[in-house]
Amino acid sequence: MKQIILPSCVLLTLLGCNSTLLAGSSDNNSNVSIINNVEDCVAFASQNIEKTSNGIVLHSKAEFKKSTANCGCTSLLLSYNVSEKISIEGEEIEYERLYAQKIAPSTNVNDYPFVISADPELNYRGKVTLKVNCKSPD
Repeated sequence: MKQIILPSCVLLTLLGCNSTLLAGSSDNNSNVSIINNVEDCVAFASQNIEKTSNGIVLHSKAEFKKSTANCGCTSLLLSYNVSEKISIEGEEIEYERLYAQKIAPSTNVNDYPFVISADPELNYRGKVTLKVNCKSPD
């Protein structure tokens, strides 16, 4: 698998690669990286992960900088996907686990949650990445 190094303003790495994401623990956000392709408009800072009856939620702070239209977005919707990268017999494999959309914040928000699993019992085994983009035009 080809590795791409991104500048720190684009990739927010919150911890190492080899631990398991167990829902409900306050330090689990350390297993999640955020790749934010709208960083110039909205910045996200991971806070904690919460296991709910409906799934697993990554809580973040959102810092509004300017309209997402200034970042090339054609609507107020952001899309995000959650993927997991695991190593099997020395080969890295990346699985997309979830794709969703939500409205971009228009002010600073202390709790801007991302659902990272619709299954509250899911335990990620590898490195989890949340990638935020403009919603693709239909």
